[in-house]
Amino acid sequence: MTQGEWLQSFIAKLTTPNSIDDIPVPDTFQANLRHYQQTGLNWLHFMSRTGSGALLADDMGLGKTVQILALLDKLRAQNIKTLLVVPASLLVNWSKEAEKFAPKLRLCFLHGAERELNLAEADLFITTYGMAARLEQLATIHWDLLILDEAQAIKNPTAKQSKSIKALPSSLRIAMTGTPIENRLADLWSIFDFLNHGLLGTAKEFTSFSKKLKEHPEGYAKLRGAVSPFILRRLKTDKSVITDLPDKSEIRQFTTLSKKQVALYQTLVQDIERIFRAGNVEMTTMERRGTIRLSKIRQPTGHSVSGRQKMLWCTNS
Repeated sequence: MTQGEWLQSFIAKLTTPNSIDDIPVPDTFQANLRHYQQTGLNWLHFMSRTGSGALLADDMGLGKTVQILALLDKLRAQNIKTLLVVPASLLVNWSKEAEKFAPKLRLCFLHGAERELNLAEADLFITTYGMAARLEQLATIHWDLLILDEAQAIKNPTAKQSKSIKALPSSLRIAMTGTPIENRLADLWSIFDFLNHGLLGTAKEFTSFSKKLKEHPEGYAKLRGAVSPFILRRLKTDKSVITDLPDKSEIRQFTTLSKKQVALYQTLVQDIERIFRAGNVEMTTMERRGTIRLSKIRQPTGHSVSGRQKMLWCTNS
């Protein structure tokens, strides 16, 4: 293969993950991957070989955790040492998923009381965003692989938590999030500052670029072209991903308010009315916004004070 052919093949794999050959799933992995999850494993493995940071941005429910565990089980034979940073609420979930799908993967949870870290005792070390900012020993180790779950947690580049995470030494980096952009384009910049530092320029340069997008919308295509090779995103609404997923159905269900809730509701409405009538000029901007939001709470139309509160349930069954 000539250099030109190799480069063409490399770019094709970056931009079309489906073109990457399937890699065998380890015999120790206790799950049958769906076709798109196998594609995710292939892509993650390919990206790890290139040394490029990768953003797995599948919709919630498509199995980001399973794909990562399949990769880690695959890399286990290479004695790869991985640090996984997660929200504290997901510690138990990762423990259960790893035990179920990758039982041979040795785990070590770094949470709670600080203790000496021994790299020989585990393949995967799991900590929380809060602990990662406090455990100074983590920054003294050069990790083979650093993974962030719910990576939108570092969307604020000036936060101490974000700076601590980005400062952790590592050879490879993977971010997982179903919402790479929550509120603004700067969220995406911060994640890519972690994954592939310098790809989107400095924060100042990116801010300047973002401000020009309204007048120069062609810039969105340039941004997409720059980041898309490093993002794998599949949607549940895409029938080529999951053909047997039923359409979302909406069921309106009503629940009766208790007498105490009705009384609290009436008191809240009366208090808000008094605030607006008084024209309190000493309120801060945040207090005023909060009061306006509260003023929008109201009884469902057509129901009496002892009526019912409307709730909307969404289900895929």
